[in-house]
Amino acid sequence: MYTVLSATEKAFRGVRACSKLAYYKLKYGSRLKVGKGVHFRKGFIINISKNGKLTIGDGTWFNNYCSINCHDKITIGRNNLF
Repeated sequence: MYTVLSATEKAFRGVRACSKLAYYKLKYGSRLKVGKGVHFRKGFIINISKNGKLTIGDGTWFNNYCSINCHDKITIGRNNLF
């Protein structure tokens, strides 16, 4: 039973992360570009000003409570760990 709960919990976390990323894409539109396999943990926040552009490369990982505040232009390459 422990394995089933663990798998369910992992699936829920994945859904929650996807919904948060979808929210940011809706909120910021073309000002936000996110590559494949980007992961972030709880407390991750993005703020982009009306003139800002944020690009996050493939395979980037953000740990708990990371935040990005973009006023002009930020480009994060591939396979980074924050």
